[in-house]
Amino acid sequence: MKPKLQIILSLLGGIAVGWVLCWKTYKSSQPYQPIEEAKICYTNLEMHSESMDPQLREFLKARLYSVSAQYIQEGWLDGWEIDFGPVDDSVLTPIYAIKNAASTLEVYNAALLKHPDSAMKNNKAKAAVDGNLE
Repeated sequence: MKPKLQIILSLLGGIAVGWVLCWKTYKSSQPYQPIEEAKICYTNLEMHSESMDPQLREFLKARLYSVSAQYIQEGWLDGWEIDFGPVDDSVLTPIYAIKNAASTLEVYNAALLKHPDSAMKNNKAKAAVDGNLE
């Protein structure tokens, strides 16, 4: 009876140790948080856009558009007005802000197409300038 008990206890102990190690390994890695990155970019652009360095402003705009276009689902940005205008590549150069081969203009357009309700601020302003606002 003792060998069976030792085998069962060893098996249960091994499972417990393995589970703890797997849990600790899984919990120690930080997953990518696109909403948090978008919040940081958006908040800084809303609050400090006029006072920050132009290169930093363009970098934050590029990151906000990139994250919005690639990772954030439709509807998650409702209530935000993310349209800060296209990224000025002449100011941003030589900094890379987008991880894929798309241009900043393509990413900007993709973000506005994916989140049309969040792009309303500048769309209304453009329509008012053009005389199309009703």
